[in-house]
Amino acid sequence: MYEIYDDPWYVQFIRCVLRLAVIGAAVYGLVRLFAWVDSRPGVVAAREAQARQEAANRVPDGCTVYTFYNGDRWQFFTKCPSASTTTLNTHTESCGKTCSRTVESPITN
Repeated sequence: MYEIYDDPWYVQFIRCVLRLAVIGAAVYGLVRLFAWVDSRPGVVAAREAQARQEAANRVPDGCTVYTFYNGDRWQFFTKCPSASTTTLNTHTESCGKTCSRTVESPITN
């Protein structure tokens, strides 16, 4: 009777490696598929719209706090119905190899 264990050790090793390669390729394919689905423009736009809606829903003490992503950083703006509000956003940006400067962005309501 012919059984798998009747094969030489190297044949069993090659079969094991091939099985692992097939399983690894299937897992890699699934990971890439999920990454592609998650990065489609419609999915990204829906996620950003949800984040904007959640950001506008923060209302502590009757003031609405708006959060938005401007370039490479989050910015926050507070709007109160009974007062004028000025928000100053400050960040540091590079202006050369050994140069950096502070940039201020005022937002007035």
